[in-house]
Order: sequence, then structure tokens, then C-alpha cells
Amino acid sequence: MLTQDQRNTFRLALASFNAYSVKNVEELDINHMLSDDQIVETRETIENFFEAKGRKLNRRSERPEVPFEQETTLLGIIFKWDDVQARKGARRGTLYVMDFGVARAAFFDGEA
Repeated sequence: MLTQDQRNTFRLALASFNAYSVKNVEELDINHMLSDDQIVETRETIENFFEAKGRKLNRRSERPEVPFEQETTLLGIIFKWDDVQARKGARRGTLYVMDFGVARAAFFDGEA
């Protein structure tokens, strides 16, 4: 289960990912970010996300050629997949995932 600290870390990491000019965490305002109910915990591994897209990490852990970004933020690595569709007929969106070891925090801005 994600702790509140992990949720806050994900919230701040996602904000720093989207605010390119931010140089330190103190510049971010946690009150204007995702709420706890928008952050989903998943037991799926990062490798599972790659497999679902039909690609695996290579032996050197290099980025596969898929439509995703891997960005090191002030608080850790955020994986971002664009143009994701949760189910047929649903509005597509962007999926953000951050790995915390036992669990991953995720946010999807499309239609679930």
C-alpha cells in the first residue's frame, strides 16, 4: 500500500515533471496538485507496463522504442506513456507511473 509520503512524492515529482523551470521542490505548491483519490496504486511492475505495450527493456536496461518518456525529476523517475486507451471506446489520455519498489503510483488523465 502506498504511504502518504509516497503519494506526496509522486504528486511533487509529477508537478516537477510538468514544470520545466522548477529548480527545487520548495518552488512547488502541493495544495494545487493531484488529490489522493486521483493517484492509483498498482502492483504491476514497470516491466509489466512495457510488456503491455509489446516491448521489453533490453539487457542493458535501455529505453525501448515505444511512445513513452522516462524523466528523472527532482524526486525520482517518472515514466510517461502518451495516447493510452484504457478500454475500447474510451477517451485516450496520458499515463504517468512512478516506481516505489513494492508498489507503483499511477495517474491517468484519460477516461478509465
